Amino acid sequence: MSYLKKRFTGNAGLKFEKAPDATYTNIFPDASKPTNGPDAKQWIEAGAYGNAKQLTNHAKRLATLAKTVKLHILDLKLESPLLIGTGIASAYDAFGLLWHRTLGVPYIPGSSLKGVCKTWYNYTTKPTGEEPQSPNPQDTSSSPFGSQKSKGEWVFFDAIPTAPPHIEIDILNPHYPDWYNQNAWPGDWQNPIPITFPVIAAGTMFRTLIGVPGDYDASNNAINTLTQAVEYLGVGAKTSRGYGVLTQAP
Repeated sequence: MSYLKKRFTGNAGLKFEKAPDATYTNIFPDASKPTNGPDAKQWIEAGAYGNAKQLTNHAKRLATLAKTVKLHILDLKLESPLLIGTGIASAYDAFGLLWHRTLGVPYIPGSSLKGVCKTWYNYTTKPTGEEPQSPNPQDTSSSPFGSQKSKGEWVFFDAIPTAPPHIEIDILNPHYPDWYNQNAWPGDWQNPIPITFPVIAAGTMFRTLIGVPGDYDASNNAINTLTQAVEYLGVGAKTSRGYGVLTQAP
């Protein structure tokens, strides 16, 4: 039975990041016994996390804010599992997961949306065959993403689930553990050692705000660029394997 699910019903992100159960951690492994960390199923159970009422209220507040500062509401549907926050240190010796500090749900930070949007923007606007140029510190001209001398025109908010997102347990299955752990030659006689990790399930709905504050018309380019970026490039880790694909919801 999941420790995170069974013994903690509050902010799951706080429990995940700050209050691990020593029973399921591998902080001080035995150096003589190669390990790939504990099974994710030991400490997190597949299911929905978060408070539905709080997420609904947050979505309403975003809608009110959008009207006030004249930004566009963008609802995105997750079409494939999302793995985000893998670089975050975890006491569970497994993949990290990015949790919202107050809402206690996994989310997509605005910085990630801005990054993938900028990548797609550069890819689609630069001449064919031209290499991307490093930013010029002396460049004071305005741009959608800003420079060292000026702020960007486009504003990106965090993408927060509109309902408690479901977390699933995914798997990596290295077939040659001795090759990775003991520098032995790879061979078909070695036993695969599955490594499990949590992902946000496909079908999760996210809401964010995007655009140029005070200018609805100028925001259309930002919306089109971001929706194409998250659909064709994806967000988070393992995007080359089809993870993190989002599409604009009706």
